[in-house]
Amino acid sequence: MSVHLIVTLHAREDRRDDFAQLMAAVKQDLPTAPGCRGVSIYRQVEQPLVYTLVEHWDSTAAHQAHLQRMEASGGWAALSAQLAEPPVSAYVTAL
Repeated sequence: MSVHLIVTLHAREDRRDDFAQLMAAVKQDLPTAPGCRGVSIYRQVEQPLVYTLVEHWDSTAAHQAHLQRMEASGGWAALSAQLAEPPVSAYVTAL
């Protein structure tokens, strides 16, 4: 059963431009990851350093495998270094 993952990311002020570029790359590249069906990325109007990603995955296992690949490649460390606080995420299904 497919799942959606909702992730909220709060970028560091001093990384504003770099993080915006990173999110543009994620929007283009993430859907090519095995098991990813797509992603929508939103930026809060009142808090422009806060982004919400809505990712669609074949399964939670597919997403977990993607995270393992990101950690192994150093991609997760690079993303985390641009965050002001840890991400908040949850798997969800449509009603």
